[in-house]
Amino acid sequence: MQTHVRDRILWLTQADAISRVECIQPLWNHYGTLSRVTLEGGECASVIVKHIQFPAEVSHPRGFNSDISRRRKVRSYAVEMHWYQNQNDRISDRAATPRCLDAFAESGELFLLLEDLSTRGLGQVLYAVSWEEITVVLRWLASFHARFLGDAGEGLWSSG
Repeated sequence: MQTHVRDRILWLTQADAISRVECIQPLWNHYGTLSRVTLEGGECASVIVKHIQFPAEVSHPRGFNSDISRRRKVRSYAVEMHWYQNQNDRISDRAATPRCLDAFAESGELFLLLEDLSTRGLGQVLYAVSWEEITVVLRWLASFHARFLGDAGEGLWSSG
């Protein structure tokens, strides 16, 4: 992890140190990583860092690596950052999303510093689900989207 990003995380969380950085998964088409950063001291036990890097060259097994595809991905990540910075705080606890602790660009890379939902008891990952669990997810999605019905969505996709 880059020193300036590490220092920013420590400052924002008032943590004493970072004890572990665990890659949760790479981002689509290798545009960066999603990582859990475990902290010592401070306000939270861990945070999630979405580190978005725009590679100079992209390869895709099915050829989805055109300039149009690249611009769409760049725009998508910019919209995501805008959403976390400007819309996310309007979500109720019924449709919990991670709180955005910080969002910034540095040397052409984007960083989202997000609350780790596992610290709120939402850390269970299911690899096989029942219809009852699928229903819970669908209710969450409906609640999430219903919150923004009729909203102009300034700075977001015109349709999505």
